[in-house]
Amino acid sequence: MTELHHALVELCCLALWPAQVAPDVTGATAFRNSVVHRVIDGDTLDVWLIRKEDTGVFTAGLRRVRLAHVDTPELRSKDPAERAAAAAARDRVLELARPGQLATVYEYDRDKYGRTLATIEVTGIDIGQTLLAEGLADAYEGGKR
Repeated sequence: MTELHHALVELCCLALWPAQVAPDVTGATAFRNSVVHRVIDGDTLDVWLIRKEDTGVFTAGLRRVRLAHVDTPELRSKDPAERAAAAAARDRVLELARPGQLATVYEYDRDKYGRTLATIEVTGIDIGQTLLAEGLADAYEGGKR
């Protein structure tokens, strides 16, 4: 993606962002009007997060977001059945969160790889909970799988 394209996405995001929302009751920070950039796999997305600083200045950053509380099969597995299940999870996330679509991101923490741990809602639908309900993901709270 070119620098111009990044700048245009950032400007569009800023126009939609009214203010940073205070942390919700679970301690997460809500970023409303974030924009899905790309789906990596069933539990990882790249998302533009927008923040209004106390000074009134808007900042936007492209972040790699790992869905909190869920784990999906790995696309790079040696097991063909696991790869197929991983593709199904990824494809379902693509149905729920298309690139360019607005999303609300509830940021909790960072994982050991530096990714943002968060839940993501698109049109009011929690992506992780949908994957769990449809049997495309397992509940996961960190540690070894």
